Amino acid sequence: MASVAPTTDDEQTWYAACLRFYATGDADARKVVEQLEASEDSATRDRYLQLKDAARRQAHAELQAKRAAAFAARVDALPASEPPTTWSAVRAARERLSAASGRWRGAPGTARVLGGLTSLLRAQRSSRGGRVLCWVVDSVAVVESGDEAFIDEFFGVLAALAARAALDGDKLRVQVSEAWSDRALGRVYSAAPRPDVAAGGVETTDRARTNANGERDEAVPFAEKLYVLVLDLYVWFCD
Repeated sequence: MASVAPTTDDEQTWYAACLRFYATGDADARKVVEQLEASEDSATRDRYLQLKDAARRQAHAELQAKRAAAFAARVDALPASEPPTTWSAVRAARERLSAASGRWRGAPGTARVLGGLTSLLRAQRSSRGGRVLCWVVDSVAVVESGDEAFIDEFFGVLAALAARAALDGDKLRVQVSEAWSDRALGRVYSAAPRPDVAAGGVETTDRARTNANGERDEAVPFAEKLYVLVLDLYVWFCD
């Protein structure tokens, strides 16, 4: 489609009003747009509607560029987490993932992203030692999957999983900590969503896992032992 650009002062004014409307939802700009759409002057209306569509595309592109830049900054700022070898870390990750699933699994876009993280947990646990795996997904698929509240949730889940993330061109690469044990991953995975479709795929890295058999895991507090026993039985029966 050929680009459409304003050529007169009146068209510049109209284009600016449309851009302001699509960028901010400005009420005055909305009224101008509605008045033009109701106009009976078809020649003027058709030209101005083309300009309106061009302004919408520009506003969308600028918004997506802004969101992509903010997302990249958050990836760079993802804090280093403590090794997930304590029961409190495992329980926090499980509860965070369960809460995210309950809140966001109803929307296809967010469900696909959470499903991608789930596929990483499942594959990592199934690897039974060996190498750390990596979830690779189009960064745009994550950025556009939900609103800012979901992006906050997404980074909260990454932090709870003691994950590291990096942007590689247009790809987001996510790895969970090498200190996760298979047993702890099973406890977390049992709270994860089970979507029909997951975003991205899983690849193998050259990083070695350091605690797959759980030898560095701290003992579960006595008061939690019954709960953890029931949880482990659930994980075992669901395998």
